[in-house]
Amino acid sequence: MKILVIAGVILPLCGLFLLLIWGQINSDGLPANVAINSAFGEVTLDAKEARNFEIELLNGSLLELVDLKGTIVMIDFWSSWCPPCQKEAPVLNVVYQGFKSKGVEFIGISIWDSETDAVRFYQKHSVAYPVGLDRTAEIAIDYGVTGIPEKHFIDRNGQLIRKVVGPVTQRQLQDILEELLDGS
Repeated sequence: MKILVIAGVILPLCGLFLLLIWGQINSDGLPANVAINSAFGEVTLDAKEARNFEIELLNGSLLELVDLKGTIVMIDFWSSWCPPCQKEAPVLNVVYQGFKSKGVEFIGISIWDSETDAVRFYQKHSVAYPVGLDRTAEIAIDYGVTGIPEKHFIDRNGQLIRKVVGPVTQRQLQDILEELLDGS
């Protein structure tokens, strides 16, 4: 009887530990399985003032969001290890090149990442817009980021008005920006 009780406790615990070890091995130690967005599309937002932040860019300069008032801003939360972020990087570059002269600015904010990996990603994809590393995740928390990639859109008045979860196509991003430009 005592052996059955011990077996009834030890076997499930061994199974749980094996499951945890298997999960850790298959995740490569990255939070990707829980941090990459799996539900994509636009999230309904009530327009509100965008939280100001200051971030050190990968080139060493500082950027403060309030300095971009009067500009339409798209903030992209991403990470170098995120496959959808890697696939989307060329799209963001192309769209940025087409809209930067129209009063649109992009800010890339790398989260859950190392500086070395973020810089390597930045260089590999020849990112043309400002990119910084959110070292404390304070900006991501302030903006309610739940996964990556996520894009947050701020109008010329500094109002956070749109949020898109997941990767976007070139056409989707162009349509959003054209709509924001027409509405301002």
